[in-house]
Amino acid sequence: MNCYIPRTMSASTGLMSTNVRTYSAFREGASAPDSQKTYTDRTGAKYTGGWKSGLRHGDGTQEWPNGAKFEGQWVDNRIHGIGKFTYSDGSTYEGQWYRDTAEGKGCYFDEKSKVKYAGDWQDDKQHGFGTETFSDGSMYSGFFANGSKDGTGRFRWGNADSFSGQFLNGQIHGNGRMKWSDDSCYDGEWVEGAAHGRGRHVLADRRSYEGGFECGKKHGPAVISSSQGRQLWNGEWHNGSVRDTSDSEPGFQYDEARKRFADEVCRFPSTLPSVQPQIRRVQALGLS
Repeated sequence: MNCYIPRTMSASTGLMSTNVRTYSAFREGASAPDSQKTYTDRTGAKYTGGWKSGLRHGDGTQEWPNGAKFEGQWVDNRIHGIGKFTYSDGSTYEGQWYRDTAEGKGCYFDEKSKVKYAGDWQDDKQHGFGTETFSDGSMYSGFFANGSKDGTGRFRWGNADSFSGQFLNGQIHGNGRMKWSDDSCYDGEWVEGAAHGRGRHVLADRRSYEGGFECGKKHGPAVISSSQGRQLWNGEWHNGSVRDTSDSEPGFQYDEARKRFADEVCRFPSTLPSVQPQIRRVQALGLS
C-alpha cells in the first residue's frame, strides 16, 4: 500500500500562512528584540527565544493559534538543528532538522493512525534505515528511499506472519521469504507484491511445491515432494491448476494433489499494511 499523509497541508486545515521570517512580521518598524523575549504577531502566532539581527536564531519556541508548536533550534530564521514539532492534530516529529525540513535522525508519530516511524530522514521523507510500527502490532524494519520501503527489510504482521527480503517502492519485490504463523513458507522471487518467477512453497506438514509462479499462482514446470523430500509428482501447472499429470508416482492421487496444492489458498500478500507516514512540510505552517 502506498498511502501517506500529505506532504503539504491544504488551506482547509486552518494552519496560518502568515510569513514570519523577520521581526517586522511581528511588529513593523520595531528594532530587533532583545534575546529571550516573547513577541506575538497580529495573527496570534507567538515566538519566545533567541534573536540575531532581527531573525529567530538559537533556542526558541513558536506557537500558533491552532495549537501547532515548535520547540528547538533556529538558524537565520529557519528551523535548523534539533527540535520537536507538534501539529495541531497532536502528531509530532522530534529529531534533526535542516532549513525547515526533517533531515537526519528523527521520530514521527501520527496521532490519528498511531503509526510511529523512527530512523533516517531526508527532505521530509523516510530515507535510509528506519523502523515503522503500527497500532495492530505490525512492524517494518529496514531501508527506505524517498518515503517508501525500498531495499532489504523485514515486515512482521500482528498475527505473526512475516516477510524478509527485498522491497521496491513500498512493495515486496525481488527475492525474499514469506513465513506464515502456521509455519508454512514461500522462498523465491516476487514482483510487485506477488510470487512471480521461481520459488518453493512449503506447507506446514513440510510437503512442498517447487517450480514456477505467475502473479501469485503456481504456473509452469514444478515438482511436488513429500515431507521426507521424496518426489511425488513432476509436471506442469497453468494459472494455479494442474495441466499435466503424466509423471506422477504410482499411487499418487491427482485429486489429492489438486486439492492440497492448487485449491489451497496460498495467502501470498499483494500489498503491505502500511500507511507510509510522511512529515508534513513546516512551510505549510508559515515558517518560511
